[in-house]
Amino acid sequence: LHARSGAVGAVALCWCAVQLERAPDETVGNLAAELARLATGLGGMEWCTALFGADGFRHDEPPQEVSSLAREVLLDLASSLVEQPRTSEQASVGWPAHSPPLARLVAAAVRGRRASCSHFWSEAESGGALGMLL
Repeated sequence: LHARSGAVGAVALCWCAVQLERAPDETVGNLAAELARLATGLGGMEWCTALFGADGFRHDEPPQEVSSLAREVLLDLASSLVEQPRTSEQASVGWPAHSPPLARLVAAAVRGRRASCSHFWSEAESGGALGMLL
């Protein structure tokens, strides 16, 4: 049951990221907070991080298309979840850049993978949200 709830939590994280990027300023705070609460309660961030310890996804195994795509998607997810300024009174909505679960997710995604590290550094150098984790 834990793996299933973690996967559902990962879906809630993804929907939270979409809302953080697309929801109207007047509703994003409450909506994102509820989705974040659900995702956290279901272990979504931990499930995403644990994925990189599963067969076919570990850093010490040869890269495969699915594992490489998962790393790219989860780096993009982490980028969307980082607390970012918005144009409304909801100045900063999202996970703080110093959030340990967010840092663990990014570290797991880039560990031992040159392409993922390059993705991370490229975003950091261009002023992207992942750069705030440094």
